Amino acid sequence: MTIVFQEGLEDLSKWDRVDQAAGGIATITDAKMIYGKHMIGTGPPDSTRPQARVAKLFPNKPNLLYARGYFSVEQGDPNGGLSLLSMITGSISSAVIRFINVGGVNQLQLVWQTYAGGPYNQKVFTPAVPLEYGRVYMLELMIKVGTSGEVRAWVDEQLACEVLAVDNSALVGIDEVRFGLVAFLGTGGAIVHVDEAAIGDSYIGPFVPPKPPVGANIWVPVAIGATIGLGLLAAVYLSRRK
Repeated sequence: MTIVFQEGLEDLSKWDRVDQAAGGIATITDAKMIYGKHMIGTGPPDSTRPQARVAKLFPNKPNLLYARGYFSVEQGDPNGGLSLLSMITGSISSAVIRFINVGGVNQLQLVWQTYAGGPYNQKVFTPAVPLEYGRVYMLELMIKVGTSGEVRAWVDEQLACEVLAVDNSALVGIDEVRFGLVAFLGTGGAIVHVDEAAIGDSYIGPFVPPKPPVGANIWVPVAIGATIGLGLLAAVYLSRRK
């Protein structure tokens, strides 16, 4: 596996673009979600389509990409759709994971297009993954472009939805990957938390915290060793004086 980009949503300047539209605001908070800081995307209740997202661009237009992030919805009724993670080709939504009301239940759904102006194909996750406010979901999205293309989505490391043998060759690669409050068509405004974003060329899986640097906290065993050493020297000295 090769991680082509990874950022803990702690520094927005590391992204190629930050989209804040229709009243949407993307901010970094010191509060811990998964590791360190994280991003909060908010959209006001009176906005029709707020956006508060970050984007990584791919000028070389790869035909295969995986993207993983941790997401939590604090507020917002996604009756018309709340997109959290998406891959884009031009104006085409190549692959999207979103919450939307299906059968009276707000649940996760996979959306994809195969060509410009084409229909928005939709498929709910199986088994259904209902929206639980405040719950953290680890979502991973994959797309393979070609005459026998593929689109897959994972929730908490479990394959939850896939579309195989679809001709999406008209996409000619992926332009960008978006994380956060990608788009919101709902009521009551929206608040989305996102953390530990990663993009790679194969399945990524869960975030692994970085290891402490070599030699970190070495003073603890050294201090203990020094204390023991001084104690032994003192014992030898006292024994010789008897």
